[in-house]
Amino acid sequence: MNRAYVLMLLLLCAVAARAAEIQPAGVIGNSGSEGPALIRAGAAEVEGGVYLDQDLTLWCSGGDRIINATFDGRLIRDYPLPPDCKAIWGHYFAALDGVLYFGGRGDKLSKGPIPSWGALFALPMKPGGAIQYVCALDGVQGPDTMALCPVPIGKELLLGRQLPDNSKTGAGVFFFNPVTKEFRPLKIFAGQPEKAGVPPVCIKSVALDPARKAVYVGGYFGKFNVGRLHSPCVYEFVLVDLEGKEIWRRDTLYLGTAVDPRGWLCFAGGAAWLTAWHGHLARMDRNFSLAPGIVASWNFELNTPRQILGVRDVGAACIEAPVSGSLASAYDPLVIATSRPFAYFARWDRRENRLELVRRIGALPSVSSINLSADGWVSVGVGPGDHSWWRWEDGPDAPPRFANLAMGASGGAFDERGRLCCLAPSPYAKTWTTGVFSPITATHSADVNPDNLVPFTPGGFGVRQGTKVLGAGVHAREMKVAVAYATHRDDKGLWRCPMEIYTWKVAGREQWKKITTTGVALADPGEIAMLEGGVIAVADGGGVVFLQEAGEKLEFIARLDKWGAAPDQSFGKEIHIAADGPHLVVADTQRHRVLWFHAEGRQFKGQLGETDRPGVRLGTFDRPKCLAIQGNRVAVYDAGNQRIVKALLAQ
Repeated sequence: MNRAYVLMLLLLCAVAARAAEIQPAGVIGNSGSEGPALIRAGAAEVEGGVYLDQDLTLWCSGGDRIINATFDGRLIRDYPLPPDCKAIWGHYFAALDGVLYFGGRGDKLSKGPIPSWGALFALPMKPGGAIQYVCALDGVQGPDTMALCPVPIGKELLLGRQLPDNSKTGAGVFFFNPVTKEFRPLKIFAGQPEKAGVPPVCIKSVALDPARKAVYVGGYFGKFNVGRLHSPCVYEFVLVDLEGKEIWRRDTLYLGTAVDPRGWLCFAGGAAWLTAWHGHLARMDRNFSLAPGIVASWNFELNTPRQILGVRDVGAACIEAPVSGSLASAYDPLVIATSRPFAYFARWDRRENRLELVRRIGALPSVSSINLSADGWVSVGVGPGDHSWWRWEDGPDAPPRFANLAMGASGGAFDERGRLCCLAPSPYAKTWTTGVFSPITATHSADVNPDNLVPFTPGGFGVRQGTKVLGAGVHAREMKVAVAYATHRDDKGLWRCPMEIYTWKVAGREQWKKITTTGVALADPGEIAMLEGGVIAVADGGGVVFLQEAGEKLEFIARLDKWGAAPDQSFGKEIHIAADGPHLVVADTQRHRVLWFHAEGRQFKGQLGETDRPGVRLGTFDRPKCLAIQGNRVAVYDAGNQRIVKALLAQ
């Protein structure tokens, strides 16, 4: 055999050995995408607002830090909270003379007869700046009992807060000079006699209307309506001039919505914007007439909108005033901060009276589940109670196409109608239910079945779908069936329950029952992956256990925890799994990689990520966790980098 032939044979063998690989295909959920531009936040729920400077860079809350990012969502730098600031408080940011101001929880009680933890903090908006304590805010006992006006007046800030004497003496709006630390009152709202179920007088928002030279104040000022079932407390908005004289009052009763606005108000793009939880947003004119009124409600892409800014309001040199009659003149560009660690660049279409979310700027600090559908939906269980849906083709800064209120907290299965069945927690997370989620119905409340509660802590969930034959001969007919499986974190067992495949509910009077497993005792069962031929794979500590369905039992087949003798050919102590057809993928969390195996033969086929080396570029991971697979598409939650990484299996 000549040398050239041998070299060619060796080359072909080398190519064949690396022909099967996992290729990165993009990012969802972190607008920074990769490298030093990645955004990271310290909490899934945050307080705080947003500020847009004249260079069009954003300053927003990251829970345990202030984030400075480019307008297209790449991190410039972040500023950690100092030890004397335990948390960001309040829903609004303000800026004066190049310094960003925000409320926070101080590390010491402020003076006064009523315990108060409120304080004002400042951040010089420049490289090397550090967050500094400014002063205590007596009377402030929580994030919703103080409010900064985003726009200063001269060299003073405007600030609303509880009065410090006691919780029933009222609240006030004050001018504050951050240099002299002096407060002077603009408007005091008297307290009300204590009454069961009635909150104290409090200020939720302060907003300046520069054109009118007047101040909007939103909050609760004592108005009570016994006939209101949802909330008898009526929140109001008061307009006062700069001398403190009241011009008018409006309440929110005429909006006629089940979502009760609590006095959160912003002035942006020439309009007043009223916000509330459950994605509620109303656009009003300066006199609080409907213009056109409610524009978003039960919109969980927004979740709870907080501060809203008009992009043209900042006077940035690179934003030209629209030419009359041009397409740009029909839109008001906005920035919307939310109660999650992300903000939206949005626009108000004045022709269609429609709010459009254009870009999402932020990260994914907490993800509990990922699921992929055959037609390209990526469902992500986000934070404490959201379920967001992207399309596979979406980019890193894309807003979700849809979101549910309740959270799909496990892997699951899609039916032929595009509905996802997975586990969802009850409101108190002590019991669980099989939930049905779908972006197809365009309903902004989660379609979660309230029954079929599972009274244990599930570690994983899977549904096997198939058919069974009823009758014989000419009378035989096929019926679609489904069987759900769940691992039990407490008793280390596997549970099973037949389900109605059209409703995803427990079939008839059947209940969840524990399954006998032979030949193995599970130590720490986690995710379940349904393989072909009645085989079930279970993540168990640092290995994958394979079980075969055998009547009412599950029989042990094999355990995969290593696939060779080399140090890099074994799993770490924490793994997560998913499977589809012949493919089994494993997120090896502590070793910072995703591995691909042939499901039946358990042969290693490929790897994405560098073993034992966390990374930030696309193609590397920092503690990958839950993942999903559909065909040759894989989606992985890269926990340390707070992003969803898309990958493709390539033969």
